[in-house]
Amino acid sequence: MLEEPDLLLLDEPTNHLDLETILWLEDFLKNLDIPYIFVGHDRAFINNCANTIFELSSGVINRFSGNYDDYLNELKVAYESQMMKYLRQQKKIKQLENVFRQRHAMAMKMENFKAPRSVKNNGGICKRDMFGVSRGGKNEQSMMKSAMATKTRLERLKTKSNIKKPILDKRHLVMFSKQELKNRFVLKVENLSKSFSNKSILKNIHFSLARGKKMAICGPNGSGKSTLLKIITGNMAMDQGHIFFPPQVSIGYYCQELENLHLANTAIEEVIDGKYRQRESAYRALANLKLNMELLHKQIGSLSFGEKAKVALAKILIANPNILVLDEPTNHLEIKSKEALQKALVEFTGAIIIVSHDRYFQSKVVDYKYEMEGIMQIR
Repeated sequence: MLEEPDLLLLDEPTNHLDLETILWLEDFLKNLDIPYIFVGHDRAFINNCANTIFELSSGVINRFSGNYDDYLNELKVAYESQMMKYLRQQKKIKQLENVFRQRHAMAMKMENFKAPRSVKNNGGICKRDMFGVSRGGKNEQSMMKSAMATKTRLERLKTKSNIKKPILDKRHLVMFSKQELKNRFVLKVENLSKSFSNKSILKNIHFSLARGKKMAICGPNGSGKSTLLKIITGNMAMDQGHIFFPPQVSIGYYCQELENLHLANTAIEEVIDGKYRQRESAYRALANLKLNMELLHKQIGSLSFGEKAKVALAKILIANPNILVLDEPTNHLEIKSKEALQKALVEFTGAIIIVSHDRYFQSKVVDYKYEMEGIMQIR
């Protein structure tokens, strides 16, 4: 920025920033005199910094005026308008189909029951008059001609119909299993402390997590949030303190740097983790997170960060945990995958501890927050 550019291009500028720095960057961009373009999946950041959105999808760019909320509203209006036009078109087609069937059926009846005028039934009424056609009205030939004309109109309408049914992407149906832990508290932390090279990182940490609650741990970068999660999940030893879990607790842990993935495994091998009966569930979870099918049998080491993140999340999905410990789970996900994960976490009936600088995501998921400052006093 000190180079004083004429145009600023930013690719995912918020991914590893803490909230304080994100707020600073937002303020900087809003007061910038030069134009800027950014690629971003942080919906709050987009809301605060964008006045035009270009959506890139299937090789095509669509332009929307306004911020992210305006973009969503415009998509909703466009979907409803397209659906209304489609339904009107389908109604017209159905009407013509019904008219054709009725006229064709009537013409066939008239043909089958046609009789010479000299042949009279009881009361002297001609058989074809019994079907509602008077001698002065349409005969069977004109009725059939009318039916075929209707069929021609119907075929022409179907050929020219260019209003396609709008499609909602239903593949993002990420779901965790229902959890019913009976304990009032599923986690208690007492007097937890941790130091590195005589530098205190965590000091006398106390908190508890109630059944079904979703807690965010907040604080600046370097404040020890990831260290705390590693200690809670048993991936790092504490210097002192106690951590209590009920015996039946199972933890699903998402690590920010994804170092708990086995890079030599393929994506599908990593997710099923030797449990081959879960292969179908693994395929479904990866598909719902929109991992391309051709990547399922590639080694994890060859995947991008975003693709690795989806593998890690899918692995947690099918493990059926009753506590989720998630360290920046949205960092490398596109917005649709974020929204799928967000919906799944809101509906998750177990408890959650989450570290995330994504304000939009936090606002939809968490029940309360713990702030960590300095050497980590949680309040």
